Amino acid sequence: MDENLNTQSLKVPAASVSIDELIQRLLEQINGQHYIIEEQRCLIKEQRSEIDKLANTVATQKELIQELRDEIAILKGQKPKPKISPSTLEVKDALAKLTAYGEVSQVTLAKIPAGEPVRFLYGRASPKIDPLTGEKRIGGGVQYRFYDFDPNWIKQTGKLQ
Repeated sequence: MDENLNTQSLKVPAASVSIDELIQRLLEQINGQHYIIEEQRCLIKEQRSEIDKLANTVATQKELIQELRDEIAILKGQKPKPKISPSTLEVKDALAKLTAYGEVSQVTLAKIPAGEPVRFLYGRASPKIDPLTGEKRIGGGVQYRFYDFDPNWIKQTGKLQ
């Protein structure tokens, strides 16, 4: 028997309760627990969403800080920090892109104008395993699917190393 199993008992005098009443009490107890679990799931979903928003904000701020540092370096007559593209392996792992899906050879950077109304889906890539080759990709990278993507938003496309 599983030691992690949470068991609870309902103490009811056997002579004073009918089977129907006992069943009713048990159902009420189960429904109460179900409500709590659903409430916790909703809270976790909201927290994950908020964490993703904060992570995106931090990434945007890091990018902006680096742009400002580069601009300061240029004004001082120095060279800015070189831009290093992520490796093909890093991208394949983060997006769980199996070799069977095709070549990954480039990455595209797009910037959506502030205030632009955009409809999109987003989430983290789940791990994948190719059943034929056994190839594994860990996933975890954030993915976006835009409904109405404007090609004018594309700022840079580069080859992966």
